Amino acid sequence: MSVKTSDFEVAVVGGGLYGAMIALVMAKKYRKVILIEKFDGLLTRASYNNQARVHNGYHYPRSFLTALRSHANYSIFLNDFSDAIADKTGMYYAIAKTFSKTTARQFARVCEQFGSPLRPVEERVRSLFNDVLIDDIFKVDEAIFDAGILRKILKERLRKLGVKVMYKTQVVEVARDPQGVVLKMKDGRDFRVGEAYICTYSQINRILIASGLSALPFKYEMTEMPLFRAPVELEGIGITVLDGPFWGALPFPDRGLHTLYHVRYTVHATWFDDGRGIWPDLAKLSSKTNFLYMIKDAARYLPILSGVRRESSLYEVRTVLQKDEINDGRPILYKRNYDIPGLNVVMGGKIDNIYDILEKIEKDESSV
Repeated sequence: MSVKTSDFEVAVVGGGLYGAMIALVMAKKYRKVILIEKFDGLLTRASYNNQARVHNGYHYPRSFLTALRSHANYSIFLNDFSDAIADKTGMYYAIAKTFSKTTARQFARVCEQFGSPLRPVEERVRSLFNDVLIDDIFKVDEAIFDAGILRKILKERLRKLGVKVMYKTQVVEVARDPQGVVLKMKDGRDFRVGEAYICTYSQINRILIASGLSALPFKYEMTEMPLFRAPVELEGIGITVLDGPFWGALPFPDRGLHTLYHVRYTVHATWFDDGRGIWPDLAKLSSKTNFLYMIKDAARYLPILSGVRRESSLYEVRTVLQKDEINDGRPILYKRNYDIPGLNVVMGGKIDNIYDILEKIEKDESSV
């Protein structure tokens, strides 16, 4: 099908969770909505290459507002995507005795304030930890989602609402037009839409810079999330250790493995936009692994991890708002009519942030 300039009222660029959800919202107001994705499927990049955690606030004891918003959105996500939630996952947070920026008492108090419950820890789980290094352990109400099932759910919802999805199609530039926004494709096609939402996460500034627009203040991190087969004692169990030696080992249902995150070793490189969109060699950065460093440190706190082997790794460019470097907040950005009327830019760092974005977008759309 060749796309004509008059075919669509709204275009959403980027087929991650944010792009798909925004396209669904647009389809409830507009008849002709298109979702444009560079790769051959939905949720193939940052929405997939991450720990499959649905946050309930526990992760952010040093950012009360972030914890509160996570808690508020948690039940909405579980209700919205109940079929994608993994059953029988036990989630535990442990507080390190030394070098942690949060004590066990502080963690419990913050959880009480924003309303996320803490449960007694079974002795079989408590016995797995090195109590010399751990202050206390808490069982929490936090879920894991299956990214593969989530992808299928979104694809079906888009189909039912009549959203046209174009895969293997890349938008490289946008331009102002008297009747809306012109999207310029890598294959040479141009077409006009009334509104466009750019939801390409780490690629947002590349489109803006190529279009002669102002780059946004992002910091980029090349990250590695190793996948490993957990010992039988950890099957169906997710562990997070706070908050100086910050690491987590969580089930990843779509692969039947566990992911490993470590604050010191997950990030392989960091850079900032210089206004030209120049990046380091990502292929080179993703050709190495820090798994050995991660697992050796994690095994000090959870000795059962000693000797586990890496199956593979998920590599991704994480995008962070520079202002969030000074606290423990999560990156979230929404710019309406950014330099061009009808051009909207959206960037969020966690899956449940999407509901805060959708609330704002729906409010803005209703006022148009």
